[in-house]
Amino acid sequence: MMMIIVIIIIIIMGDFNAKLCNKEYLQPVAGPYRKHGSSNENGNMLIQFAIRNRYCTKEMETFGTGNKSCGRRNHRGNKI
Repeated sequence: MMMIIVIIIIIIMGDFNAKLCNKEYLQPVAGPYRKHGSSNENGNMLIQFAIRNRYCTKEMETFGTGNKSCGRRNHRGNKI
């Protein structure tokens, strides 16, 4: 008899403007590499959402390839 293993991956993307503090208790959800000393309100909501739904977070700062900004700008006019 053959067993089939199914893995479902859910990716939620968006500009949450969330800052996640570098407290040890957040490591299972937010990973070990966070750079902020304290979380903001959006960060707290993101962590609560992730914990409730058993998700983990991943920070993505840039788009494109390598360190090049590709000349694109985000909604604030900063190069990305």
